[in-house]
Amino acid sequence: MLVQRPTTPNRPLTSLTPFDRAFTQLTRDLFAPVRRQPDVDAAWQNGSLVLTVDLPGVSPEHVSVQVAEHAP
Repeated sequence: MLVQRPTTPNRPLTSLTPFDRAFTQLTRDLFAPVRRQPDVDAAWQNGSLVLTVDLPGVSPEHVSVQVAEHAP
């Protein structure tokens, strides 16, 4: 026997059954776009801004840095 529930677009999470709520919470980000941003640490040392960037799997010869002036 197949039981289908009528679809209700944008139904609030609080109106779901406990199973539906758990499934929704577990899969909420499954199809969300993945943001790929490196971890960056910035600190001032002796008057210079030092950026440390975590780029796992990237060799130093494949990294280039450009500094551009930003005028307000």
